[in-house]
Amino acid sequence: SVEPNAGSDIYLLGVDTPLKWRLDENDDLVIDIPKNLQKAENRPSKYAYSFKIEGNVFDMVEKPMIKSDKNESGANVLFELPASIIIESETPDAKIHYTTDGSAPTKDSPLYTEPINLTQDVKINAKAFKEGMKTSRRSAGGFILIQENTHCLKYDFYEGQWTELPDFSALPIVKSGYVLDFSLSQSNLPAEYFGLVYNGYITIRRAGTYTFYTTSDDGSKVLIDGKVVVNNDGLHGMVEEEGSIRLQAGKHAISVEFFETAGGEGLEVSYKGPGIPKRIIPSFVLTI
Repeated sequence: SVEPNAGSDIYLLGVDTPLKWRLDENDDLVIDIPKNLQKAENRPSKYAYSFKIEGNVFDMVEKPMIKSDKNESGANVLFELPASIIIESETPDAKIHYTTDGSAPTKDSPLYTEPINLTQDVKINAKAFKEGMKTSRRSAGGFILIQENTHCLKYDFYEGQWTELPDFSALPIVKSGYVLDFSLSQSNLPAEYFGLVYNGYITIRRAGTYTFYTTSDDGSKVLIDGKVVVNNDGLHGMVEEEGSIRLQAGKHAISVEFFETAGGEGLEVSYKGPGIPKRIIPSFVLTI
């Protein structure tokens, strides 16, 4: 890690004009590159950015990893009770301090010594410290307790190699969890050979005809009240399919099935209806 001297100039090698720089909230160095120098043909070196920096080089403590006891991490991890938070740093003998009020941790903040039991929504910030080394960058994690009206979906995760959507009900569930929407936002998803089934309810505020869409790589399917509305099955890149259904106002069961083999992956689930232009289905209309 390099920390520039206060008030010093940073130069792109081969350019005489100093660049603007700052340290962000995580103490990371941010260098502003003028637009003209963002084009490779305008730089002295077309294939890399090389800088002249006056400062100090430090060994930095590894950034802490914040995760739930189910090995899930991120800004919006949904959990059921009982649950706990685990914080780890790969730097041996580093001491981890954390906060729950949004502030940056210091050595005076609570010391992490054992898993933190969760009882409510919480946002965790953590830094790792070790004598003789530069303090780690800040890590952040957000954890949301699932309650009766929490906007989310339940998902079941499967492993397998398929050329079309299997009968997931006949397969063993590898793990289950909760997410805010139909995106592939679960942490620790493998790169290939897996399947997901999302289940929940969608709130329809006005009766009428609704069109649902999936854009996916590979196959996907949307079911409303148990009826297949969108069939986007098979091996393919990002392809969109759609289907329409007439719905009464109220809550309707919604399921989305998805599988990924090898190569690229992606899933988007959208809808449109009375008073609603085509859009990604938002979390605020989804419940379990």
